[in-house]
Order: sequence, then structure tokens, then C-alpha cells
Amino acid sequence: MKKILIISLSLLILISTGCSGIKKENKDKKINTNKEVIKNQKIGNLETKKTSLIYQNGQSVLTVLLTNKTNEDVKIKTVSIIVKDKKGNEMATLLGYFGGIVPDGESRTITATINKDITSASKIEYKINK
Repeated sequence: MKKILIISLSLLILISTGCSGIKKENKDKKINTNKEVIKNQKIGNLETKKTSLIYQNGQSVLTVLLTNKTNEDVKIKTVSIIVKDKKGNEMATLLGYFGGIVPDGESRTITATINKDITSASKIEYKINK
């Protein structure tokens, strides 16, 4: 009975002090609203739209809609997404995987993540890897 009481008390202390080994995630959310980041861009005859850059729970997530406006089907393996700060220095390069053909007039959503806060970005550049 004494052992059960000691074990129960120890578990209660661990749980109440946060030493249970479970890390609490930061629930704060940051959203980049910089016009140079979220603006529509042309990459040759491809176009980006609906760009968002959000940091939450230790990850930055960039989402962008890429539309084929080439009048032909385009094969795209990946898209390199270069994120730059206000001085033009590269903060990170993300890779969006496509791995297929985008028919003329159709769109695909790219989602790329990185385990750091890049919401202070001032510019995003894209490079299509065919």
C-alpha cells in the first residue's frame, strides 16, 4: 500500500510540474502579410496565386497555387522556393514536390514546410525544376 501511494504521488508530481517528457507546443500563430511575399507572380507562363506563409507549432508552412497558362501540358518535378529577407539575403530554400504533368489551364497546390520561423520574409522567388 505504501509503494502504491509513493508511485501515485510521484506520477502526480511529474504530471503537475511538466516533467512528464511531453513538450508543450507553442500555439501562437504568425502570418506573413507582406505584399511582396503573397503577391501573384509569373514564372514563365506559369502563375502563382493564393500564397500564404504561416508559422505555428514550430513550423513555417508556405502554400501556393500554381496555374499552367502555357497552352500546353507541362511536366514539373519540383519547385524551388527561395525565401529572402528585407536585405535580399536568402533565409531558406524550400522544395515543393510536383512529380507530374500539369495540363494547360489547370492548377496544383504546393505546400512546403520548414522547422523555423521565416515569417519575417520580404520576398519569395520560384524556380521550376522540370
